[in-house]
Amino acid sequence: MDDTIQRYVEHALALADRRDDSLTEDDLIEIARELGLTDDDLARVDQAIDDHVDRGRGYSQHELWDDAIRELESARALAPARVAIAVALAEALVGRWAATDYPDDKLRATALAREALEREPTHPDAYRLLARLSPAEAPARRRPPTAGPRRQGAVAASITLVAVGIVAGVGLNLDTSTPPHPPLTVPSPPISPAVDEPPPFRSSETDLPLEFAGPDGIDIHTLRSRLASYPDRAFYTVWGDIEVTGELELQQLSLKVTLLDADGNPVKTHTREAWGEHEARLRQGDHGVFSMLLDADRRAVSARLEVGLSQTVPAKGPYAESPVVEPKWAAPPPSHLQLEIRERHAGFSSGVLKGKGFFKATWAFRNAGEVPIRALTYEVNLYDRDNVQLESKRKLATFSSHPPIAPGDVFLESTIAMIDARYARYELVVTEIE
Repeated sequence: MDDTIQRYVEHALALADRRDDSLTEDDLIEIARELGLTDDDLARVDQAIDDHVDRGRGYSQHELWDDAIRELESARALAPARVAIAVALAEALVGRWAATDYPDDKLRATALAREALEREPTHPDAYRLLARLSPAEAPARRRPPTAGPRRQGAVAASITLVAVGIVAGVGLNLDTSTPPHPPLTVPSPPISPAVDEPPPFRSSETDLPLEFAGPDGIDIHTLRSRLASYPDRAFYTVWGDIEVTGELELQQLSLKVTLLDADGNPVKTHTREAWGEHEARLRQGDHGVFSMLLDADRRAVSARLEVGLSQTVPAKGPYAESPVVEPKWAAPPPSHLQLEIRERHAGFSSGVLKGKGFFKATWAFRNAGEVPIRALTYEVNLYDRDNVQLESKRKLATFSSHPPIAPGDVFLESTIAMIDARYARYELVVTEIE
């Protein structure tokens, strides 16, 4: 791996660690811009991704599951938006789960398959995986491939030796010139006292109470605080809604997450970024949703959030009202839902790469109705001066497994895209809302 790709990988993995492996294609493009990568550099990064995928699929074909998962996880860290990589990784996890019965592999494969369908709702392999992973159609358990054949061979050899011994013994008994052998007495093995084995550990998920103490002007509403325990590992998931309640702008926020046992003692501590400098500033009344998946401890019974870093500036208000963006609709919008979109910022910078530039924009989405919005998907279409479409980016603002957008809430959506320098305008298309 050359230095350029190595630097790109290191930046991507560092950002993934801060954001809990939730990088988007926009994040990776931003990394490329910050590193000053050329078109040739990006081509080498794409080749490195393809190499990981090819090796991963080759290992999967030969049931070398650990090697396959390692290669495909590397590919997914660099290209998290590629559905084919997520599905290939899920298939490798299913293979290892069927061989070893490790429950975490099944859970991760299921999550990857559902994530793939969120991005590409008609992907046939993702549906096939979910059908296989459902309780009614789950594959039968088996031992790792290296154990089965050896065990069968040993049993077959034992049966052959017993058969030879029986035949030899019968032949000797038929020889009347030889006195019969005295009966052979085989001592019985000592009987070990019965030992009560502990019951197998059962995986479980438990909601943990969460306490937050933050600075004035910033509040966090808990959307999910859950501990998932498995035989050898535990994970803690926290979703929160950052709300700016004071007259300020929030530029960056990191949180210290502490898991506590029944006596109130810390058993695990992490510090993670909840809102980054690369994201739009949150103003008074704005909401920003964050999520974290953290290594945990099964002894945890509660959790605490503390602010590790908070970068704010006084509000510049009163703010000029942002222009309204009238989106197109892929289907007639439902009458009971009202969505308002305003442009906080939209700009294009060229000259960074030869013949290329970066489009970057932030929109404020507001639920202007009286009922929650539970799913919202939209597209950002970019055009040149001749109205030729240069690129289309599909975005998930929220979906069924994420928290709904409450009436009156304003949440921010940002995008960045590297496109042809002929860029002239954009349009938003709401493809799904419910």
